[in-house]
Amino acid sequence: MSAQALIVFYGLVSDDIAGGLDDGEAATIAMAVSEAVGAIPVIDEKKASRIFSERWSERQVTDSITMLSQAAVIEGLQYDGYVDAIYSALFHARMRTPKGARPWIENLLGPERVSACSSLGIQPR
Repeated sequence: MSAQALIVFYGLVSDDIAGGLDDGEAATIAMAVSEAVGAIPVIDEKKASRIFSERWSERQVTDSITMLSQAAVIEGLQYDGYVDAIYSALFHARMRTPKGARPWIENLLGPERVSACSSLGIQPR
């Protein structure tokens, strides 16, 4: 990490409880704003996304599910591989999913797989 990125990083992790982040999100943000022009950080944690949007309002931020829903990703993994990748991210990594994406994920995975993914917060029907 460059000196500039370290300053951003330390500022994000050392802030008070309301404004501080853990080292993963802080490093992602620090690298995005300090190292790469036009980099878009991929952040799943709500608090980190909010802090990024407040402090760097002119910059874009995205989340994993939005990135994974891009046509190039779906085509690259092929359908069955894509479904398995989404399930794995939700089940094993407990990937956070925006509420608006939950209906299509439920349709994609089916009720049995959805019920196994506590990170979705969807009640089985």
